[in-house]
Amino acid sequence: MRLLIEVLVLVIGIALSACQPLARLPLSGHVNLEYNATAGSRTSFELVNGSAQTISFRGWNRFLKGTEPMDREWLCRSVESAYPADAPMGLRDGPYTVIEVAAGERKRLDVTSDEPSEYKHGRCRLRLWLWKGTTKGTVVESNEFEPQ
Repeated sequence: MRLLIEVLVLVIGIALSACQPLARLPLSGHVNLEYNATAGSRTSFELVNGSAQTISFRGWNRFLKGTEPMDREWLCRSVESAYPADAPMGLRDGPYTVIEVAAGERKRLDVTSDEPSEYKHGRCRLRLWLWKGTTKGTVVESNEFEPQ
C-alpha cells in the first residue's frame, strides 16, 4: 500500500511539473513551426516564437488532445512528384479561440488529419496562418517531414 502511495505521489508530481511554464527561449527574431511526430491521424508540431512580440492564431484548445490550429494547410508531395499538392484547409465544428504565444515561448500543436498518411514515403509540410488583430497575416511553414 505504501509503495502504491509513493508511486501515486511521484506520478502527480511529474504531471504537475509538466504544467510549469517553459523557460523563455532566446529571441532569434524568427517564428518557427517544427515537426515533432505523427501518431495515427494526429501530427504534432511546436510553434516557436523567437520574435520580440506576441503572435496569435485561431484554433481550439482540446482537452487531452492539445491545441489544434484552425487556419492551416497541408503541402504534401508523393515520391514521384517534385511539386506539392495543396490539400484543402481543415474544417472543424465549434467556436474557435484566438490563441497567443508570447515572445520567447513555444506552443505544442496537434493537427488531426488523414492527409499526410496519403503520402507515405513522400514529403509534407504544414502551413499555418498567424493573425494580427482581426487580419490574417504572416504564414509560417513547418520543416519537411516524411509521413508514416
